Amino acid sequence: MTMMLAWPIKGQTGVPSVPADCPPQAKFAIDNGDPQFGVQCPIPLPQGARAVLAEDRSIRQTMRQEGIKTLPKNWFTATYVHLGPVGEKDLLVLGNQGPLLGANVAPIWVLRPSGPSWKIILAGAPALGINVLASRSGGYYDLEIGKATSDQAYVGLLRFDGDVYRLAEGHWSPIK
Repeated sequence: MTMMLAWPIKGQTGVPSVPADCPPQAKFAIDNGDPQFGVQCPIPLPQGARAVLAEDRSIRQTMRQEGIKTLPKNWFTATYVHLGPVGEKDLLVLGNQGPLLGANVAPIWVLRPSGPSWKIILAGAPALGINVLASRSGGYYDLEIGKATSDQAYVGLLRFDGDVYRLAEGHWSPIK
């Protein structure tokens, strides 16, 4: 069962807000130009979140490989999602440009507020999409990621362990 958990939350100082007419969203996929996929109500990535992502090992490696020193703004699409404690604004961030995209996957991050900054609680999970589930672990909603090859599909269940999301179970199955 999937829950609808991304909804408008009034912004705090220096943090972008979601438009008031933003519908709840619990399923997110790599944006392919179809409005039913991707992030329905994107926000500019907060500066503190950009700084934390710029320190992510996989992003630093990609920046080195691309020969760039400043993290490009167009590499990401972000939105708020409620996964944990009441009133907490978590960020769902999809990699959406060039060197971050793989063959049929893109990295997905989840960040939670940590004092004046952000903490990565799901680090660059390669997937076609992510769903917020109704079940909870460690006070946070469980997540389901999916990806596919030409003949197999993968579904993974991620549970929050009190610090970060970890893969609890996953399986490949043939595409029929």
